[in-house]
Amino acid sequence: MRRSLLATLAAGAVLSGPTLVAPPAEAAPATRQVEALDRGVVSVRSGQGNLVTWRLLSTDPAAVAFNVYRGTTRVNAAPLTAGTNHWDGGAPATAVYTVRPVVGGVEQAASGPSLTLDAGYFDVPLQIPAGGTTPAGEAYTYSANDTSVGDLDGDGDYEFVVKWDPSNAKDNSQKGYTGNVLLDAYRLDGTRLWRIDLGRNIRAGAHYTQFQVYDYDGDGRAEVAVKTADGTVDGTGVVIGNASADHRNSGGYVLTGPEFLTVFSGLTGKALASAPYAPPRGTVSSWGDNYGNRVDRFLAGTAYLDGSRPSIVMARGYYARTVVSTWDFRGGKLTPRWTFDTSTPGNETYAGQGSHSLSVADVDADGKDEIVYGGMALDDTGKGLWNTHMEHGDAQHVGDLDPSRPGLEVFKVNEHTNKPTSYFADARTGEVLWTTPAGYDNGRGVSADIWAGSPGAESWSSSDGAVRGPGGTDLGIAKPSSINGLVWWDADPVRELLDHIKISKYSPTGDARLLTGSGVNSNNTSKSNAALSGDILGDWREEVVWRTWDNTALRIYSTPYFTDLRLITLMHDTQYRTGVAWQNSGYNQPPHPSFDLATVLAKATVPTPTPTATPTATPTATPTATPTLKPAPAPAPAPATPTTTPTATPTATPTLKPAPAPAPAPAPAPAPAPAPVAQRPDGSVDFTRAGRTHNVRGAILDRYRAVNGPDGPLGWPTSSETAVRGGAVTTFERGAVYWSPATGAHIVTGAIRETWIRQGGENSALGFPRGEEVRIRGGVVQRFSGGLVYWSPATGAHEVRGAILDRYAAVEWENSLLGYPVTGEIAVRGGAFTAFQGGAIYWSPATGAHIVTGAIREAWARQGWEGGRLGHPRSGEYAVPDGVRQDFERGSLTFSRATGRVS
Repeated sequence: MRRSLLATLAAGAVLSGPTLVAPPAEAAPATRQVEALDRGVVSVRSGQGNLVTWRLLSTDPAAVAFNVYRGTTRVNAAPLTAGTNHWDGGAPATAVYTVRPVVGGVEQAASGPSLTLDAGYFDVPLQIPAGGTTPAGEAYTYSANDTSVGDLDGDGDYEFVVKWDPSNAKDNSQKGYTGNVLLDAYRLDGTRLWRIDLGRNIRAGAHYTQFQVYDYDGDGRAEVAVKTADGTVDGTGVVIGNASADHRNSGGYVLTGPEFLTVFSGLTGKALASAPYAPPRGTVSSWGDNYGNRVDRFLAGTAYLDGSRPSIVMARGYYARTVVSTWDFRGGKLTPRWTFDTSTPGNETYAGQGSHSLSVADVDADGKDEIVYGGMALDDTGKGLWNTHMEHGDAQHVGDLDPSRPGLEVFKVNEHTNKPTSYFADARTGEVLWTTPAGYDNGRGVSADIWAGSPGAESWSSSDGAVRGPGGTDLGIAKPSSINGLVWWDADPVRELLDHIKISKYSPTGDARLLTGSGVNSNNTSKSNAALSGDILGDWREEVVWRTWDNTALRIYSTPYFTDLRLITLMHDTQYRTGVAWQNSGYNQPPHPSFDLATVLAKATVPTPTPTATPTATPTATPTATPTLKPAPAPAPAPATPTTTPTATPTATPTLKPAPAPAPAPAPAPAPAPAPVAQRPDGSVDFTRAGRTHNVRGAILDRYRAVNGPDGPLGWPTSSETAVRGGAVTTFERGAVYWSPATGAHIVTGAIRETWIRQGGENSALGFPRGEEVRIRGGVVQRFSGGLVYWSPATGAHEVRGAILDRYAAVEWENSLLGYPVTGEIAVRGGAFTAFQGGAIYWSPATGAHIVTGAIREAWARQGWEGGRLGHPRSGEYAVPDGVRQDFERGSLTFSRATGRVS
């Protein structure tokens, strides 16, 4: 079902019964069950303030506006009609917020209190299971693995279902015993609702246990559906089947014994209904081998097969024989719906088409979901819909990948070397629109709109050197730094890259790190996926959930970036919501909505509600003591290649890693009452305050509006736009916005601005800003055309540029032993250097840039640095027997581990 989820297009949506919502007029007439969610208000610490975000629901009136309260104090000047977020400068990190909708000028009931992410994340405590020992005497421990969400108790917010994998989990191709697989349910406060032990007859590994969390019976509380066996213990302690049965063979495989599909209560963990698992294993060799690999390749999903209510999808096999079975759980009963089996006469050609994941979408626009199973699709009736005969692959993506065409598209990578390495197809018919050359096992592939420079999705994969547009054209841009997950994280409609424990912003000139998770791990070895990603809190941007390195908590990160883009929660788009449900299945893939987000947002109109009569309150928080850093929560920086010291050529792009731009120092309280704001015929705006008027225009005005104008971190203008060489600038109470044709408009504030101005501002070697402040571990960094400026409390603000910057990049920036810069670039005889917390980088035209650190640096210093007998370094340290050595222009220094001395 194609649904436009803008609030302006969903005015007719109403809840029917516990969880039914009517779709917009252009959709099929059936209603679809969705969750009755609350506002999901979160407060994310963003520098010296808090970014408060909340859900826009499909049931909200189109013209709904919002007021935000810190305690009893309203913090917004007028009802908010753009993005469902607000930056509250100067507020304490522990502040608690509520949000009140405004409809027709009348405030409605307040939301529940906000969830506070005062460190940029929130931890849900976990209870680590005790380890054990296998029959072979192998000890094992547990790690938190795949995670899903559902409203388990019907209170309008999400709880978490966590799969615990033992340390001896196996791939299907590996023999050996494993520990039991466990499922836990947790509230946000860490309260454990239940624990289900799947028992010794369910083997542990990525391909065995695929669990679904969804409200299948429509009672407003989610259930958990999963494959079980003899010895499974439900959340109330009741055993399913024969408690003493052990069906494991000497290789640890489970190839005999009964199998069940069980639906558990999400609230209590009680087994509500069980049935013999379909598809059954039958004869092991009928699945493509005889030792237990292919017979136990499972996938699972949730689909609206009748167009209104969700059904359970359970699948077995994808290399050869393939069986997909669907079930309804309604009125306390588990009822089979249909089964598709490639061993059934007429279905044989569909065998071997599956991927390591599946997708659910209404591909034929009849209001009912289909199942895209790798190279084939099944209709809502259980009949084959189309078959590309491209066979097995490791990844697939289904969405509105080409908004210039009607309907949805499929991008899939292929494993068989005699098939195209990837293809792009019409999801309605299976017509292949373009392919990439055969000859490789293409293990990874992604398709998503990650670059605003081309409409629609960009598609890239392991074996293809190109990034391709929706039509298959090589866009001639650099490949992204990862081929893995996706996340909507910053302020714009394009998606970011999610890989391992980092979020990065794509750019043709090199990806910029937006966030590196702190104290967390990814899952599933080389797959390196988060425990979960999806729109589970706050506005439409997505959260990322990782497990902490010690498995004591789920760590939830939410965006710190302000946006003026307004969109209904993605969880009310059922294609996206079912995508979150099947995300844990097989090789985790990101969910895609049923629409192209950039296209939908481009058509949005911001409602103009009647103002409320409630007077605006001025924030009263005491400013924090953080130096003078005052940047706003900003969209991710546009990566740029730094220029170099004298003649060197830059090569690396910094992995800017964090999240919020440290935010502005709070405005003095009380602030004057808002003064008139008047738009001129040319589109520029006059801002008048205390009798002074300043005109803001063009791209600078757009950037100012994007951070909430006078209500935002910059405060009121203190100058009109002023021309500078190569661009323009407008100053504000707490910073400035600079613009040039090459770089666009960017905010510069605080200590970084002061350092940049001392260097000569836009006329210096640094040039214009090309991005905005980004928080990294221990400090912040901002990119300029000619380099970077770093700041930390311990070091202050200093620039790094040129060939020295390239060398710094090669050792992973501030994460290396060098740490933060403690000086800017300093000229010395024959070259230049920048000092860092852990050493220095020296550069000369003859020798290039090299790091000098530790005992060798101390010995070199005693000999007069670069002005002494040794001259400039011409290498870094390298290993020699019993130590390390570094070469200089006129000799070498060697550190001996045996003596601890340098000679």
